[in-house]
Amino acid sequence: MSHVLLAPRRSPEDEPSVEGTLASLEREGWAVLGGLDTGRGVVDHLVTGPGGAFALTVRSQPGEGSAAHPPQAWLRAAREQAAIAAGWLGADVTGVLVLCRAEAERRAVVREGVTVIEARSLAAHLRGVARYAQGEAPDRRRLATV
Repeated sequence: MSHVLLAPRRSPEDEPSVEGTLASLEREGWAVLGGLDTGRGVVDHLVTGPGGAFALTVRSQPGEGSAAHPPQAWLRAAREQAAIAAGWLGADVTGVLVLCRAEAERRAVVREGVTVIEARSLAAHLRGVARYAQGEAPDRRRLATV
């Protein structure tokens, strides 16, 4: 069984902001809505584009140098917010837990139905999903299911 081990980054200043990443995707034609109150929490960002629809739950990985798993509450919140967004859109929505100030052993993993990804890999991941949706073969080295 593979584990998603996360450790705080040494220099958070070199990490692009999630908002900056999403702004670059908007310039490429993706639609981004932020801060959507569901009545049971907030969808931090709802992103739609050529790769589908994604409900992003953004969290900062706590800690000082110790490896950790994202808390179950974060995974549950990401799953629930994606389900609510799917009801709004009438389409499948992928729940994505975006971890800031964290490094993962892989760019993205799926845990309990939620894609867990470090913030610096978000744009590349979404672009890769879009390419796959348009018929390109996926890079299986970058996505693991745990």
